[in-house]
Amino acid sequence: MSFPKNFLWGGATAASQLEGAWDVDGKQPSIQDYVRGCSVGEKRMFSTKLNREAHYPSHEAVDFYHHLDEDMALMAEMGFSCYRMSISWSRVFSDPACTVVNDQGLAFYDRIDYLREHIRQMGLAIHEGAEVLGYTMWSPIDQVSSSTGEMSKRYGLIYVDRHDDGSGDFSRIRKDSFYWYQQCIASNGADL
Repeated sequence: MSFPKNFLWGGATAASQLEGAWDVDGKQPSIQDYVRGCSVGEKRMFSTKLNREAHYPSHEAVDFYHHLDEDMALMAEMGFSCYRMSISWSRVFSDPACTVVNDQGLAFYDRIDYLREHIRQMGLAIHEGAEVLGYTMWSPIDQVSSSTGEMSKRYGLIYVDRHDDGSGDFSRIRKDSFYWYQQCIASNGADL
């Protein structure tokens, strides 16, 4: 058996299973932070209040939050040519309604730094022999949240003037990250 020469090998992670730091830098509890650990064959229990005697796996997980650089280096060493990481919205927003941005939590996912490091790792993988066909960053433009239908989460490099209540004129505004990525593309990854 053989795979196509340009096949992408990599991995994907989920924030609640990886990050840890469940109450660090303004992160609010998520539903997953109330689910207790258990053994094989037992049912996981959800509680509405935290019990200091219980184990909550997401609280520490594998502490990716404090080991980001090390973990990314290991993935690059393994030869990853792609990586997908989910985002913990309870780290990005400091209130349950997701209306107040948590700047400290958002800094962990800083779009420019995240993209810069991701592209740098792709460059290292290419230098070490991995054939990477391209890079499709998610998401170049703000979009409706698939989980809530909200616009206010603001994923993209391009701001769209559209609001959760349906108002707005759909005008587009380039964010700082737009210009950074534009320069990255223009330099073919040389200017990170």
